[in-house]
Amino acid sequence: MVYGEILMVGIILLTVVIIPVTVSAAWRLTAVVWLATFQIYLYPVHDFYPSLAFLCSIGLWPELVKHGRELLRWRVTQCYFLLMAVQVVSLAWSPDIGQGVRLIILMIPFVFILAATIEVIGRREDLVRRLAYGVLAGAAVEAALVIAFHLQPVWEKWFISSSIAPLFINPNALTPGHMDVKRWSAFLLNSNTAAGYLGICSLLAYAVAWRYRRWWPALIGAFLAVGIFFTGSKGGMLLLVLLYMTGCCMLAWPKLNRWTKYILLLVIAVFGVLLVLNLDIIAQAIGRSWAVREKIWSFGRLSFFAHPVRGLGFGGWEVAIAEYANQVGLKKAYAPHNTIIGLWSQSGLAAAILGILFIVGVLSFAWRSRTTPKWREFMVCATLALAWYFIHQQVDNWGLVNERHIMPIVAMLIGIIYVVARPLASRIP
Repeated sequence: MVYGEILMVGIILLTVVIIPVTVSAAWRLTAVVWLATFQIYLYPVHDFYPSLAFLCSIGLWPELVKHGRELLRWRVTQCYFLLMAVQVVSLAWSPDIGQGVRLIILMIPFVFILAATIEVIGRREDLVRRLAYGVLAGAAVEAALVIAFHLQPVWEKWFISSSIAPLFINPNALTPGHMDVKRWSAFLLNSNTAAGYLGICSLLAYAVAWRYRRWWPALIGAFLAVGIFFTGSKGGMLLLVLLYMTGCCMLAWPKLNRWTKYILLLVIAVFGVLLVLNLDIIAQAIGRSWAVREKIWSFGRLSFFAHPVRGLGFGGWEVAIAEYANQVGLKKAYAPHNTIIGLWSQSGLAAAILGILFIVGVLSFAWRSRTTPKWREFMVCATLALAWYFIHQQVDNWGLVNERHIMPIVAMLIGIIYVVARPLASRIP
């Protein structure tokens, strides 16, 4: 164990201290986003497993130092920094400080990756392709494994029980009884998380295909979409249909004449009405998981009126919901399965409001960027990818920017949009 600790210290020094001053920002950022799928988990620090991808992201600190003042003046990142501050303060009334520290640590890489993307793409716009190609390669591996494990469950059992699994999957998730998953989804384990990851990468693939007029990223995007089906995530399939349809309408809109636009708007309105009228049928199709979520969110509403300002503190939700779970027939004390409820429960009303402002700020900024010449199709697809990320996390436990596999891709996309939509000459001083 002593040798493991010495090796871990050496890896930290290498990735966080030595490499940042000897390797270019472009290659360090490339390493981070290319490792997003695989992570490569190392030795634990107490019960926290820092992955190689995590340590490489912290190694982007020179770029954060360089662009820190600029990010402090941008409204989107102002919400992020304020949220971090609120969460640190909420540790004071949290029953489980260790949980809070872990979740706060997982939020930190977002701003490092964002700053590095601004630096790298601001200098060389063509590096968008290098970054995206590596992400898509990792996503294709994940999709291939999801499909293979679905068709051959014995391969999945072998992989999960093998000695290489802890390299790609957080060892905390491999402990007996820690995670009740009926169908594992390769490196991402949870089917909903895997579906969200593949969906976001699929839209990224189409963004690259449109921007650089390449056909093969579109084929990868289609392959990733097929992978979503094999995850078994009904929410993922629903978002796939809705966001793909939305994307097709947005991309085709400028080329339509006036009467075709009226007809399209009428079809969308009818579809929306039918969707609202058949919400119960959709809920039944989604299955038991939706009913469970409704019970969880009901507890969130009840708890909010009891503790609206400070929330429950980190770890407080798990303590409070235990008795409620017995009363309503839940099998266990589930996590909130909603980012905004989760932020409120951890750090109170201020955290929930800042989370909402962050989401609205990112999506509105991305939406406005579609008017940028030569980048319109890319921005439409990127905006839909970000929309998928923020919508899907409202029924899952990703946190705002905590999910290790998806967050680096999201931070990279936001950074690209920022650079393209706000050229150097017009950026905030």
